[in-house]
Parts: sequence; C-alpha cells; structure tokens
Amino acid sequence: KDYLHSEIKKYNSNDWTKAEIIIAWRNATCDEYNLKMTKYLGFNSMFDKGVKLRCNTSGLGNTIGIYKNFMYEVIESNDEIKLIGNDTVHTLVNTKITSCFKYGYAITLYGVQGATLNSLYWCEEDNGWINGTNAYVLISRLRDVGI
Repeated sequence: KDYLHSEIKKYNSNDWTKAEIIIAWRNATCDEYNLKMTKYLGFNSMFDKGVKLRCNTSGLGNTIGIYKNFMYEVIESNDEIKLIGNDTVHTLVNTKITSCFKYGYAITLYGVQGATLNSLYWCEEDNGWINGTNAYVLISRLRDVGI
C-alpha cells in the first residue's frame, strides 16, 4: 500500500482549495470537504449564486433533464433557483435543491468514474481504502497522465 500511496501523491494536488475536484472514498469525507470548501469560498447556503452543486438522484432526468452526478452552478436565487449545467438553464424550487443536490466540490471515487479531470485532490484520510484498482481509477481520471 505504501507504493500505491506514493504513486497517488505524485499526481495529487497539494492544495485541496486549488484542485478541480476533491475525491474521497467515503461519503462522510466528501461531506466534510464540501463544507470546508463552501466555507473557504464564503458561501452560506446551497442557494448562493456561484455555488457548485451535484445532482444526487436519478429521478429528475426524464422530467426536467437534470441527471445524477452531473455538475451544476447556481446562477440566480430568488423564490426559485436557476442552475446551469451542460449549457442549459434549469429552474427549480428550493425544496428540490435541498432534497436532490449536494455541494459539488467533493465526490466519491465511485462517482468520478468516467470523468476526465485537469487536477484532483485525494483525501488522504481515506487511504485505508486504496488498492491497485482504486489507485488506477483515481490516477487515470487525469487528462495528462496517459494511462
């Protein structure tokens, strides 16, 4: 495992505040980093303009075109919330935001599969879950690695 951890460190961003995405094994670790990042960025709620959100349900795809694990950004917040994602603006009521979305700064390794990233930060407190397959999935998300 020491070898795997050293390989991950080679590609890991040294600063979680600068990485394109924070990746963890556990949902609890993601929740911690999402809260740290929103505090760092000065956001007070999921409804603040500029907040990055990730849809965590598959129930909105057929009805309004919002899909699980896709990323969105709050662009307007009044009685309804306007999100942009994939160059499409979506309007939702506040209750849909709190029940169907999580902050989008940290995601599990499972959730990031298939993504291509410019940079990432792996949460070392989740190193206990790293094996060869997980290390490959993590490192191979990066655009310039060439695995």
